[in-house]
Amino acid sequence: MTAAAVIQPRSSGDDIASALRASVVKTESDAAACLVPLLKAMHWHGNSRDLLEALPHYGDDLNLADLRNVLAHLGFRTTPRAVEQGTLDPRLAPCLFQFDGGGLAVILDMGDGRVELYDAVARENSVIDRTKLQGTAYPVSQADVSDIAPDARQMPWLRGTLMRFGKSFGRLFAITFGLNILALSVPLFIMAVYDQVVPAQSGRLLVPLAFGMFLALGLELLLRIIRARSLAFIGGRLEHLVRTSVFGKLLSLPAHMTESAPMGAQLARLKEFDSLRDTFTGTLATVILELPFVLLFIGVIALIAGPLALVPLGLLAALVVIGGVMIPRFQRQVAEAAKARADRHGFVMEAVNNLRSVADAGAQPVWRERYRELSAKAALAQRRSGSALAVLEAVGQVAMTLGGVATIAIGATMAMDGAISVGALIAVMALTWRVLSPINALFLASSRLGQVAAAASQINRLMAMPGEQVLGRAPHVGRVWRGDIAFSRVSLRYQAEAEPALLGVNFRVEPGELVAITGANGSGKSSILRLVLGLYRPQAGQVSLDGQDIRQIAPAELRHAIAYVPQQSHFFHGTIAQNLRLANPLASEEELVQALHGAGLLKDVVSLPDGLQTRLGDQMVWQFNAGFRQRLALARAYVKRAPILLLDEPAQALDDQADAALVGMLERLRGQATILMVSHRPSHIRLADRVLVLDQGVLAAEGKPRDILKSTPKGGLKS
Repeated sequence: MTAAAVIQPRSSGDDIASALRASVVKTESDAAACLVPLLKAMHWHGNSRDLLEALPHYGDDLNLADLRNVLAHLGFRTTPRAVEQGTLDPRLAPCLFQFDGGGLAVILDMGDGRVELYDAVARENSVIDRTKLQGTAYPVSQADVSDIAPDARQMPWLRGTLMRFGKSFGRLFAITFGLNILALSVPLFIMAVYDQVVPAQSGRLLVPLAFGMFLALGLELLLRIIRARSLAFIGGRLEHLVRTSVFGKLLSLPAHMTESAPMGAQLARLKEFDSLRDTFTGTLATVILELPFVLLFIGVIALIAGPLALVPLGLLAALVVIGGVMIPRFQRQVAEAAKARADRHGFVMEAVNNLRSVADAGAQPVWRERYRELSAKAALAQRRSGSALAVLEAVGQVAMTLGGVATIAIGATMAMDGAISVGALIAVMALTWRVLSPINALFLASSRLGQVAAAASQINRLMAMPGEQVLGRAPHVGRVWRGDIAFSRVSLRYQAEAEPALLGVNFRVEPGELVAITGANGSGKSSILRLVLGLYRPQAGQVSLDGQDIRQIAPAELRHAIAYVPQQSHFFHGTIAQNLRLANPLASEEELVQALHGAGLLKDVVSLPDGLQTRLGDQMVWQFNAGFRQRLALARAYVKRAPILLLDEPAQALDDQADAALVGMLERLRGQATILMVSHRPSHIRLADRVLVLDQGVLAAEGKPRDILKSTPKGGLKS
């Protein structure tokens, strides 16, 4: 494996079709065939890696929806437009086109009644008459950031997202209005039967009334089905938008915002949307839609029975007063129960992630006792909130019953006085239940309203945080970096009250130079690597790459240029090949083999039953020894072929043979890649062109390896 093979970047003019060949997606469908000619027609300036990262990670082939999603990930917007025969506007070209028969094509150019297109079915360019175009066009345009996500600086993010469903909400309101108008038919039918049909004993009058009633009920059923489906669609779509946006925001947050938060807190952020989703998929959405029409029913009661409308109005006022007293206390108890559950969940996540350490220390009884205490607190808090909910339910039920009894009692008195008829009394009773039911449901759902508000606030705060890059914008990774790294009076403090990790550090690394960084534990060696990666920003000074401040370089572009092996490497659920390709998705199997050979791991991987397809992830990675995992991390760095290589204690857990492979690779990379290596081993330090010695965050010494090793106190370095 030559050094050039490790670091030579791909040309920016690579055929973007190589991304399709490297992906797990087959390219047999018409939609997949349209992708390359469409991107060429749009003069897309990305490279094959950008395209590969936009393709679906799972799935056998691309369909039209997948193709539109890929274009969206690449920063393009597609909007469907129905096209009657021969009416396609030439200004829409180039665009994607689906014929009424289902075939796909890419419209390349139009003029003089002729259309030049790429026929995905025939897999060739052709020219047809414009009159043959009938179907759906998908004009492709560059998407603005506002098309991808609302600007949190202008309005709360969630509000902007909900505004995208404005037309859907309008339709829901119109459907609910129709449902409530139809709901009036039942009490009016009852009143007509008791007051008109029964006294007149007119069967002929009953038939049209009953027919109209059945017609109204059938229409009501249809509208309820439409509303339920609309709510399910909005809930599902909103869940997808919010979850993917929140997850993307978490991935884009700077390291200093996420490293200090426990895993349980990170997962809790993703679970915040559950209460928002339930708002649209549960009964709460129906209650909110029905609530404005309570006034309609009260108005109808007033028309039928006059002062009897004061009964539901009085109960409404009473529930508002009672709710104002009871609901805040109930919401506090619900919040306490939620916090107790979150603490318990966070503890469980910590225990699961450290099962081996707990078992090795024999600390199971201690952890079991801690869990018992947290579980008891959660159970007690849940009991309190459950008791408060039971009280609310009892109050609501009593209010409903009281409303019915009061309506019957007062209405019966009015009927005996001749103020209203018996039919009107029964109709008013039915209308009263229609008034009280949504009010009672809202009363009981008050705790969930608090959770929804808290979740919305949490999501808005998260989405307002500045991320490392704008969502939906692919970074420009076409530049080739030389690897000239410079620190100019750099100071770094991880926390305001902590001692500085680095203080006034100055040095420069020439392109292709191998620099070793050594010093006592906690002296700031790893901090230098993190600053080069852009994981943290210095409070003072400047870190530059090829003369450019790294704060002016897109983080994704910066990290594409750097291969990094931290002290503790992590692997993901997937095969060995998939974990290696995380560093370079376009790597061929031959390149993976070369990287494994360079790390001294090829024989071990070949000896596995499944070879490169051996699965890692979860707890399975611990089946391999520490030396295997460290060599795999080194191989992942080699396969990236980056112009900058950062190594943080790369020889830990390596045996003599693996260490020799590491030394050999460093020798081959000398002059080809800029290498910063944190190490205490004299054998590694002797390989370096220069050595930096750190002491409590200060650059204490800098020089040739032989000079540094002579001046280092005996025993200060590991052999």
